[in-house]
Amino acid sequence: MAGLVLRSQLNFFFDDETKWFADKARVADAVDVILAAPLAKRITHAGTFGKERAVKGADGIRKAIANGKATSFGMLDAKAQDEASTYITLDVGADELRFSMLLQGDALAEVARTVFVDIEAIAMGLSARVRDLGGLALGFAHPMGGKLVKGRRSEPRVRHRRHETWSMLDVIDLRFHRGEHERALPDEAEPLASAPTPPEVHRTEQDGVLALRWIDGVEDLGALLDACERHERWMAGALGIESGKGSKK
Repeated sequence: MAGLVLRSQLNFFFDDETKWFADKARVADAVDVILAAPLAKRITHAGTFGKERAVKGADGIRKAIANGKATSFGMLDAKAQDEASTYITLDVGADELRFSMLLQGDALAEVARTVFVDIEAIAMGLSARVRDLGGLALGFAHPMGGKLVKGRRSEPRVRHRRHETWSMLDVIDLRFHRGEHERALPDEAEPLASAPTPPEVHRTEQDGVLALRWIDGVEDLGALLDACERHERWMAGALGIESGKGSKK
């Protein structure tokens, strides 16, 4: 697992600009969704992006993030990003909420068996918390780096400018993409949601949000890379991407 990094992204966009973030209890509730996941247990520093400070427990993390401001926040298990094994950013805006995470080293090893299950729970939890404001435009989690990943292939055979072709978790908000938001992409969401998946893929749907989980964790690197390649072929077929080429859409 040396050098392996897990990257996750959840981008929520809202129908209107509001000061929803001024409701500290609501932001704290969103933070609690993240803190409930085992992957967040190591967090020791939190606060405004680039100015994170040491905090004590969940109460300290909530206070550092739910401060009534619209800005970018960081949560990590070290004093600085370049020292962290867990690095989570939460971008809070008048018309958006973005969760992104890099997980590696000891932090990834501790949750290796269930990390994609945990991220799916975060995606579903955050989706429920902001359902009245808007929806999820893009959600994924994928491995990158690591000697075995590089040994299997220097780069994916197919690429897409938005979707990760090696993602082990795809989260598709059908209600959002069937709506009228300017960021809705029904021509991509519908094919991904309807394309048949292998029997081992776990499909969960809650209130119009569909999660496709291709594997639970990363403890078996061989199984992980096999699943990545199956996902790549599946996404290429669903979105009509030719092998060896990237999507320009």
